[in-house]
Parts: sequence; structure tokens; C-alpha cells
Amino acid sequence: MVCHYFGKGTTIFNQLETLIANNGKYTKKKQENIPTTSSWKLLAVTCKHLSNPLQILLLPIMMFIGAEQAFIAADYTIAFVTCGWGVENIGFVMICFGVCNGIASTSIGGLTKLFGRRFFIFLGFLLHLSLIIGLQFWSPGLKNKFVYFAISGLWGFADAIWLVQIHSLSGMLFQGKEEAAYSNFRLWESLGSVITYAYGPFLCTNLKLYWLLLLLVIGIICYSVIEYIYPRNVEESTVRGAKFTPIKNSNAQN
Repeated sequence: MVCHYFGKGTTIFNQLETLIANNGKYTKKKQENIPTTSSWKLLAVTCKHLSNPLQILLLPIMMFIGAEQAFIAADYTIAFVTCGWGVENIGFVMICFGVCNGIASTSIGGLTKLFGRRFFIFLGFLLHLSLIIGLQFWSPGLKNKFVYFAISGLWGFADAIWLVQIHSLSGMLFQGKEEAAYSNFRLWESLGSVITYAYGPFLCTNLKLYWLLLLLVIGIICYSVIEYIYPRNVEESTVRGAKFTPIKNSNAQN
């Protein structure tokens, strides 16, 4: 199961690498003077940031990320891999998930410059939508063992899309408030995971898939609203912050 977190580790490593690279422009003296944020203050900032409508719109997709990670780690391995192929093969299937997640995490950042954020967001939506619907009708068995790896690999690819794109979207939407934005990301991602693990022993697999589908649909609708609102907000703020200089009429002077 350790391999399940390989993809997450790769994503975090890339983020740390970027932070370390950007850290060179600051001196050690300035670093010593930067005040540290206490846990209570960070909690207050995180809760206060929930008053931002754009942050509220991001909550469903953040919860979905945590829920789908919990599903692939717990429910998929138990309800599908263990029952259909054997518990001894869980490790191999999750290795496939981790490898695909790691490769996607390292490549999506560069590919986003070519295809754009919207392309990958809706690609992740279509991938997870297809996987969730497919699992509703798939009966696992010893035949077509490749399907176990295909599902885990595609799931890892889709998970990497959400992690990379929602992280970058949060940084873009909340410039200057990244600490509160990323704290909310981790908070609601963890809440989605906790809820998924909590109801695990009490609900059947089909209901768990319906829960994932509900979060996914609500999340993509809210994301679409963000894509509609954000360009208009940027345009309005640009116009408000623009400085206009009067044009002197040369004919009047003459």
C-alpha cells in the first residue's frame, strides 16, 4: 500500500523543488525575520477565507479529490481486486496506480502550457466519470486481469490531474492568500477522505460510487461557474486599476 502514495509524493516533491528554486532570491537574514504563523492563527485565517465565494465553489471538487483517493485505496482494493483476483495482488495493482500518478504529475505541468487548464480539468472529469460508471457495471473476475491495472492506472492519471490543476488554480485565484487557500484545500480534501472511510463499513459499493459521482458532478458545475466568473472579475479589476491620462487636443492649442 506504500506505493499508493508514490504519486502524491512526486507531486509534493515537484512543489518543494519549485519553492526551493524560488527561495534563492531571499537572503538568510530576511528568512530569519519572517514571522511564523501559529496553528490557531492559521485556523482563523483558513476559516475566514471561506467567506470568499470562489473558495466556496472549490469545496466540492476538493472533497471529491479526498473521496476518490480513499475509494481507490480502500474500496477498490477490497471490493474489486480482493474479491475478483485475490488479496495477494493488491500491491501490484496499487503500484500501477502510483507509477501512473507519478508520471502524470511530472508531465501535466508542462503539457498544461500547450493544452490549457480547461482541457485537463474536463479530461479528468471524463476519465473519472467513465471509471465510476464502468465500475457500476463491471463484474470482477479472473478473466481480463489487465482491466485491474487499466482502472488503477487511469485512476492515478485522473487523480494527478485534479491535484496539479486545483493546486495551481487555487494559487491563481487567491494570489497573496496562498496559505489560507492551500490550508482549505488540505482541510476539505481530508474531510472527503474521512467521510469516505467513515461510511465504508456501512454502505455497499454501488452507493459509494453514487456518492463519488454526486461530488464529481457538483464539483465540475462549480468549476464551470468559476471559469465564467473569474475572467469577468479580472477584467473589472483591470479597468478599475488602470490609469487614464488625458489626451491633449493639438488643434485646441493652436
